Amino acid sequence: QQATEEGWSRVREEVDGWSNIPAILIVHDDELSPGIAGLVASRLVDQFYRPAVVMTRVDGLLRASARSIPEFHIGEALSMCGDLFARHGGHRGAAGFQMLPERLDRLRERLGKVAEERLEEIELTPVIGIDAEVPISSLVGQTYKWIKRMEPFGVDNRPPTFLSRGLQLMHARSVGGQGQHLKLKLKDSGRAIWDAMAFRQADQLSPGASSLDVVYTIGTEWRGTDLLALNILDFRPTAE
Repeated sequence: QQATEEGWSRVREEVDGWSNIPAILIVHDDELSPGIAGLVASRLVDQFYRPAVVMTRVDGLLRASARSIPEFHIGEALSMCGDLFARHGGHRGAAGFQMLPERLDRLRERLGKVAEERLEEIELTPVIGIDAEVPISSLVGQTYKWIKRMEPFGVDNRPPTFLSRGLQLMHARSVGGQGQHLKLKLKDSGRAIWDAMAFRQADQLSPGASSLDVVYTIGTEWRGTDLLALNILDFRPTAE
């Protein structure tokens, strides 16, 4: 976790220093472990809503992990640059490759051109697709069992995403090494209080907020218990 946070901090600082944000983010950082390059690429996608490629050097080659947005097939885009790679593979949402370092400039030019052409008419603004607006209490029991039957969830089978409005904020505290996450307790119109986590969203909580509209997915894996918990994707204070 510490390595991921340190790597993310360096990469984010680099991208923030660019005068223009391109259609695809291509970042090279030799201090990154190959095992966290994909995590950093995912954060870039979440932050900037653009496909992202994060590279590090391993045994003389550049090893990359790529993540993408629904509008851009990253595996197909890499195949269009396939002659530059020692090996590559992937699908619509995620991909990877190995490449000689001297080919990096050609990759930036060619892959950048592919992204510009395919994303030219698309507004690159993050959007969360909401499947239903519901009271949380409606998701327990048989409804949750039905949702579980849809598993396993992944890139091509995303978990159902719900919106609930006017949840009372009972408690909130920052967690994580840098206080970047939020752990909350939320109450709906009934008596039930729900545990929730909002990863990397601690800076979004407005001081004095007492009621929230929340977009989330649900699960029962909560520190080894069987309690229903919310994975918060986004939230905002409830409009009065």
